Amino acid sequence: MLRASLALLLTLAPATLALGQARAVDEALGAYQDGELYRALELFTAALEAPGNSPEDLVNIHLHLGILKGSLADMDGARSAFESALAIDATLSAPEELNPDLGALFSEVSSGRGGRSLTLNVSAPSSVEANRPVSLAVRVNGAPAGLVASVRAGATAPGGGDAVTTEAAPLSDGAAQLTLPAAAWRGAVRLRVETRAFDSFGGIVAVAHSELEASSTTAADPAIAYDVESQDTDEGSDDGGILASPWFWIVTGVIVLGAAGAVTAVVLTTETQPVVGSPMIMALTR
Repeated sequence: MLRASLALLLTLAPATLALGQARAVDEALGAYQDGELYRALELFTAALEAPGNSPEDLVNIHLHLGILKGSLADMDGARSAFESALAIDATLSAPEELNPDLGALFSEVSSGRGGRSLTLNVSAPSSVEANRPVSLAVRVNGAPAGLVASVRAGATAPGGGDAVTTEAAPLSDGAAQLTLPAAAWRGAVRLRVETRAFDSFGGIVAVAHSELEASSTTAADPAIAYDVESQDTDEGSDDGGILASPWFWIVTGVIVLGAAGAVTAVVLTTETQPVVGSPMIMALTR
């Protein structure tokens, strides 16, 4: 029951988080539509800093932050926000309600990008061995300064199972180095890799997919447990534990033989011992 409840909680958690994020964005949109510019700016900023933003959420948030900052005479802030929105979705169009100055700024940023969204280039060594760690070089192209803070990769072997993920690696000059652990292979020779770029608040900015195929196979490291249940069962044992020790069987044999001898002695004593009745009963039966 506890395991089933935990599984249900893990299944519902992302949906609950997404629902809460949608409500935060809806509240900010409501304030924006009511003309409460300062309150809307505060709410969109809070929504940006909340965890769990999808790329669609971020486009919506950055676009409205650009509109609000421009409406409040912060044109540099508006440009930065428009650049972030268009980097995530280069097909984004200017909203009809933009005033001429903001409309011109949006068009300038859009034409400067030339319809290009940011991209993730993921490369691996030319020769990859199965059941061994794999280094991935990730480069982020076309991202405005400060938009992408870190990248992470997850690998799934064909046939399913949960993805084995790397540690999040911060960017340095738009690049990062990731290492997929050997456990990602699970005995397979092909991996599906999904790489994600995150902003500084954990929102997903971009996603890229690639595949790895081993050019050679290597015997699996016995220290790597691919089966979680087997790993849990063997935890704390040392080559079979106490059952593998010869002393366990010697002591057990001695105890069993001793018990058998005691039972035999009791039985023999009972069969040979004469029955002595009460003196009263003996006298009446004579």
